[in-house]
Amino acid sequence: MSSSSHSTPISTTIISIETIDGPFPRGLGYAFRMSDSSKNIICTIDNGTQCCEVFGVHTASVMDDFIGAEFLSMELGEETRDYETMSVDVFISTSRGKINLTFYNEHNGYYTHTVSIQSELIKKMVDL
Repeated sequence: MSSSSHSTPISTTIISIETIDGPFPRGLGYAFRMSDSSKNIICTIDNGTQCCEVFGVHTASVMDDFIGAEFLSMELGEETRDYETMSVDVFISTSRGKINLTFYNEHNGYYTHTVSIQSELIKKMVDL
């Protein structure tokens, strides 16, 4: 899969970033609320444990630093796959820098988890 980048022609500001960690099927991830609500972004991985897999989302970004930033673009990175570890990155570029979300799943090949990226710019499901 090649990476894809999408930018929005209309200026919009990030007004809140919510951590999503609800019982299955809500998922685990982040919701980015924009001043133009049609530009909201929701990125999650399903969190229904099936066996002994280890899954989740990692970021080194301090989310509060991006409240009030102008949203510039969004990019879905390459899927990384080896025998037991699979991941995909989501990059959100803002006027204050880039947010990097890494969704991952470590399993023996039988216990996939679906990453969902929902926005006006990208609507994608990725099985890890």
